[in-house]
Amino acid sequence: MMYIFLLAILGMVFVYPAYFYMLYEFKQRLIRDHPALWETRRLSALAGPLQIAYKALREVREGRLDGVALSKPVNESHRFATFLLYSGMTLFMTVLFVGLYDAVWGSGSQREVS
Repeated sequence: MMYIFLLAILGMVFVYPAYFYMLYEFKQRLIRDHPALWETRRLSALAGPLQIAYKALREVREGRLDGVALSKPVNESHRFATFLLYSGMTLFMTVLFVGLYDAVWGSGSQREVS
């Protein structure tokens, strides 16, 4: 179990920074290819740019955002950022469940020293 826990933490160290980089890339490509979409979102939100990008990332459906078909680079960024988000979430849940399992049913610090 310890190896699964350590591998999941190691995976999180790489996946989460990659996710935030891809979220930034998604934002930059959205600004470049669809400035009107970005401007309407920016003006109607009180949040920061990455929060606006995250909300836009979650609202993309079938390659469209607010009924507008997104360009191929924006769609690729969306797909990869979403994959990294779900991968990071899965790794985090793995760390959580393995840690809880070890705390409740694992041997923990109750090992006998011979």
